[in-house]
Amino acid sequence: MRYDYLVIGSGSSGGMVAARLSEDPSISVLLLEAGGREGHWTIRMPAATRNNFLGGPRNWCFSTEPEPWMDNRRIFQPRGKVIGGSSSLNGMVFVRGHREDFNRWEAAGAEGWSYEDVLPHFRTMETCLRGGDAYRGDTGPISVSRMSDLHPMEQAFLEAVDQAGYGMAHDYNGADQDGGTAFDVNIAHGERSATAALIGRIRNRPNLTVLTGAHVTRLLIEGGRVTGAAFIRNGTEQEARCDAEVILSAGAVQSPQILMLSGIGPAGQLRSHGITVRHDLPGVGENLHDHLEVHIKHRSAAGTSRNGLLKPHHMAAIGLQWFLSRTGPRRDNAQPGRRFPSHRKGRPVSGHPVSFLALLPRRLVAAARQGRLLLRCRTGADGKPRLGKAGKCRPAGGADHAAERTARGDRPQGLPGQHQDHPRDRGAARL
Repeated sequence: MRYDYLVIGSGSSGGMVAARLSEDPSISVLLLEAGGREGHWTIRMPAATRNNFLGGPRNWCFSTEPEPWMDNRRIFQPRGKVIGGSSSLNGMVFVRGHREDFNRWEAAGAEGWSYEDVLPHFRTMETCLRGGDAYRGDTGPISVSRMSDLHPMEQAFLEAVDQAGYGMAHDYNGADQDGGTAFDVNIAHGERSATAALIGRIRNRPNLTVLTGAHVTRLLIEGGRVTGAAFIRNGTEQEARCDAEVILSAGAVQSPQILMLSGIGPAGQLRSHGITVRHDLPGVGENLHDHLEVHIKHRSAAGTSRNGLLKPHHMAAIGLQWFLSRTGPRRDNAQPGRRFPSHRKGRPVSGHPVSFLALLPRRLVAAARQGRLLLRCRTGADGKPRLGKAGKCRPAGGADHAAERTARGDRPQGLPGQHQDHPRDRGAARL
């Protein structure tokens, strides 16, 4: 099979590239996706995020190597294995990079990547349902809405952010990103509005071929130039070639994996796996960094959170409401919580926010079997958590803890978290 362009990966970048390229009817485009088709209700229903995020056939379910600074635990790394990639699994929160992120890129030599350079592309990408302006688009393929119907706990959190002197952000994806606000989300008319929805609308274009279940194993290289890709589909290896370009957009983990399997990467590492070196490129797979978030559970008076919605009969009722009318609590991303960022000026020298605070007005169930663990900390008379050896928080439990829960009749109901946007640590994706 031969095409003009070959796009590997249908996530937020690959899906958008394929959509833009195939707008020209004279160009033939092949889009390869290792996972399955879009359209399943657990992807479309915003509040069903947990169904795919914690595992299942639409998730690669990666884990890190044992992390020495996290008690040698393996940290669960969900990655989308479906049309739309991880944008079909995530919490649908829409956050652009900070203005200074892009300006620093340009200052470091990335010409054409300043905030003013990328802003027009952000605008053409989105349809802001609150209306377009100098910063927001209103004709793009991805819809963006602002979370509403605030819970009293959420409203109190925002008021506290304002009272603490951080102020309120009118539009954190607009002129000023500092302050408290509700999240912008990729939700429109009660459904997830991300790359999968876009591919669903355009997959019938005659010049666009979308192959699902196509697991790319290596790039085809001729004369020092990538000319196609080999992939396994339905148990057999096939090849696809192109005349113009191959766009590798398989994500932060699998793009370097495919490069290394193709002989492009650190020569020593490739040889240790018996891979012929086609191009020694030490940077492949290096400088990997993630935006970690730390949650701390707090108790609140019974009935003041959204925990009641987690009862089976309530979940069934609101699920039926969503299926019938796309309304009700299931129309929002209730699984990751209604979170409201407060960008903090963690680096006063530059005024560049490095983290934000968020609040989920409900309990979060840990998935310890996948390497993630949330600990309830005992508190001392001074209200501070008791720490075990090496600063580890002791898991709460025992008769005193059980008696306290029974007497109070409540559960952990408030979950503030700090989200680190610019972690200093760097990792790597290796074979």
